[in-house]
Parts: sequence; C-alpha cells; structure tokens
Amino acid sequence: TDEDAEPELLVADPALEQGQCQRLAVFKADRDAGLVAARLRDLSDAARGTQNVLYPMKEALRANATLGEVSDALRQVFGTYQPGR
Repeated sequence: TDEDAEPELLVADPALEQGQCQRLAVFKADRDAGLVAARLRDLSDAARGTQNVLYPMKEALRANATLGEVSDALRQVFGTYQPGR
C-alpha cells in the first residue's frame, strides 16, 4: 500500500517502570560489586585480545553482571555498529 498505518504504541505504566528500577537497585546492592567489576574487566581483556569472549561473558553473568553491563563492556572495546552511509 502507499499509506503506512501508524503503529499502535504500548505506553508503559510509570509505576511498573519505577518498580523495575527499584528491583534493579536491590539486585545490584545485593551482589559482590568487586567480583562483578573483575569479571567485566576479564571480559574486556578477552575482547581486546584473541580469546573467546563467551567464557568470560558467562562468568560475568554468573557474578550477577547485568546484560547492559556486559554489553557496555563489549561496546567499549568494539564500539557501536554504524551502518555505511
């Protein structure tokens, strides 16, 4: 068709967002921050070298690093994909 239908957007309840932020804060407070930082450093070191990053990634996640923290560690080494122009 020549006309694109406007997608129906889901609007999240602010109370749900606030609750998730609180749960994340508790999760991060209850973990060993030093261990998480060490495992994320191991991941970054593996990414800079020639090692398989899967094993240090799994260890970081076992130490309760979040997916966002793991992704940030990899982004710092590899950067963010930018499609060609």
